[in-house]
Amino acid sequence: MVWMLMLLRTLFRLYIKFYEILEGTREENYLIRKYEMKSNQFFFKSVLMKGLRWSFISTVIISVLSVMYYAVLTRYLTPDDFGLFSVGLIFIGFIEFFSGAGVSSIVIQEKRVSAEQYSTLFWINISIGIFFSGLLVLFAPMIARFFKDEKLTSLLYILSAAPALNAFSLLHNNILRREIQIAISEKIEVVANLVQIGTGIFLAISGYTLISLPLAFVISRLVSCIGYLTAGHIYFLPSFIFNYESVRSQLSLGSYQLFERFFNYIRSNIDKFLIGRFLGTESLGYYSLAQKVIDYPLSKINPGLNKVLFPYFSRLQERPKIISKLYSKIIIFLTLAVTPILIYVIFFAEEIVSILFDSSYENVAVLIKILSVLGLLRSFSNIGGNVLNALGKFKVGFYWNLVWSLSLTLILLISFQFPINLTEFTMIVFLVNFTAFFVWHFIIHKYISIPYIKLILNLTVVFSLFFAFVYILKFFTQYWLTHWPQTMVLAFSFLILLLVNTFFAVTLLKENKSTIFTLWRN
Repeated sequence: MVWMLMLLRTLFRLYIKFYEILEGTREENYLIRKYEMKSNQFFFKSVLMKGLRWSFISTVIISVLSVMYYAVLTRYLTPDDFGLFSVGLIFIGFIEFFSGAGVSSIVIQEKRVSAEQYSTLFWINISIGIFFSGLLVLFAPMIARFFKDEKLTSLLYILSAAPALNAFSLLHNNILRREIQIAISEKIEVVANLVQIGTGIFLAISGYTLISLPLAFVISRLVSCIGYLTAGHIYFLPSFIFNYESVRSQLSLGSYQLFERFFNYIRSNIDKFLIGRFLGTESLGYYSLAQKVIDYPLSKINPGLNKVLFPYFSRLQERPKIISKLYSKIIIFLTLAVTPILIYVIFFAEEIVSILFDSSYENVAVLIKILSVLGLLRSFSNIGGNVLNALGKFKVGFYWNLVWSLSLTLILLISFQFPINLTEFTMIVFLVNFTAFFVWHFIIHKYISIPYIKLILNLTVVFSLFFAFVYILKFFTQYWLTHWPQTMVLAFSFLILLLVNTFFAVTLLKENKSTIFTLWRN
């Protein structure tokens, strides 16, 4: 093992030299350091980095507990139960985009928001949230008939409380983000997730299998609502002030951001919607579980970063060169955080499924392998959209997501005109998203100058190094399995990966001294 670490250290030092050559001399960062160290040194040390730290901690906690949560529930729930819950979440997410009325990012992106505007936005959110919750109750029987499962009706009745609860706390949540109080938000999310996990497992063990997932979800939303209202009241106390004219201009801009997020949501969930309709809720249960394995922790990394970076980028919206530089640095570190885990999941998918899930879920492994690569593409793409929003380019995101969501829907609908199974459909989803990945980054490059050639070379080096390492690790695990239990071997191999990954990250921080962390240490 020592010789392996020495070899990896040598290879990584070569990568560092390669990276420095691509980046050029360190004097190139002078403009960024000069501006940031004068005006935002205290901000980085006491607020931004604290938020990043708590975002990372909450991501780890929620990711581990959530995987264990679904692992336990597979012993009590059927794939059909997971599929029905996934259908319900599609509609809940759809509603909650509208309950936000497109003002979430406006609250953060605007430089000044008055108490009158806060109050008006608060009542608009609540009105829309309650309206759509009632609408979901009204249409629940029709939705159940569309998906050919009457059990979906009672599940949607329970979930209908979630949008209203979210509407009550949405403004306070975004105010905390505006003030960069990320640590508080993450603590609330950790507590809410702990409550959801405990409630869901208790209900499943007690025999309430159908309602365990939706009821636990609603209770967690109640906890989040109470937490955000309590933490955010120091910035805004609800009052009976309502003046639509005070927010008219924000809402006109927010309409682009609203529909941009709406079409982005359609693009992200149309695959699950069509699986539930054409392949059935049982197939959707398998597909959603595969996504859960990828979502925790990979897709949690981006929302955690977005919570911190979007409000900060918004403060730098008049300095696109600085944003471009920071964007490039973040992608490098995101590569180190995401790539090793994804490669490990691809190599060890069968072992992960056999340990975590019941034996009836073994066909999830092949879906996990395909969705792992798709998760990597999406994790890199989300930050680009975050940067465009910070620059106020809401129309760009709107038109892209409009064209892309309609194109994806059309392609997937055409695929169902032929005999197709779940694995084949998942491959089609991956191939279509792979094509769109390059188009999207071409659009990003048009508005902020990003050295994509340098980034691609860096990504290739990192991917190659970790691919080789995980391949060697896979080879050794085959020998270890003849002596030790599978669970112990898998845990030990993953621990080795995390240690090596941490070693690489720390080395890169010391050698490269990227802008963000240089400011942090100074």
